[in-house]
Amino acid sequence: MFELFLFVVFLNSFTDLGHKIILQNALFKNFDGTEQIIYISIVNSLIILPFILLFTPSGWLGDRFPKNVVIKYAAFAAIIITSLITFSYHQGWFEVAFMLTFILAAQSALYSPAKYGFIKDLETKESVFVHVNNLMDEIKEGNLVSYEVEMGHKGPAAIKVQLSK
Repeated sequence: MFELFLFVVFLNSFTDLGHKIILQNALFKNFDGTEQIIYISIVNSLIILPFILLFTPSGWLGDRFPKNVVIKYAAFAAIIITSLITFSYHQGWFEVAFMLTFILAAQSALYSPAKYGFIKDLETKESVFVHVNNLMDEIKEGNLVSYEVEMGHKGPAAIKVQLSK
């Protein structure tokens, strides 16, 4: 099951980054000068704006539903959205591709908080930050886990997190 989880995370990253690279390359190839600058500015706005607008709802989703479920549905949505974007490019519908870029960025914004969490130590009652990349097993809220702690950029972070045996 964990392998499926990693596969879904990979697909989401691949589609998200792949789309942004294709979009930038299409703009560089098809437009010059001021028009290119305007389109690139629009695309960059469409990518960043959902993260600002959906900050609160994305946190709510990440807390309300199991993180693995949010990640799986978000990755599935990314595949569908990216497929529609690819079709839009093929048809020459750049405006549709821009709209779908905003939707893909919204998907990314909603998916993002599901990758983070905290582990509460049973003995000390202190919380330790954890990122989905440091999970060795599929973890759900309430599971007993073992982990190691290393200093991250902003303090202690759990690594090598796995279900307790």
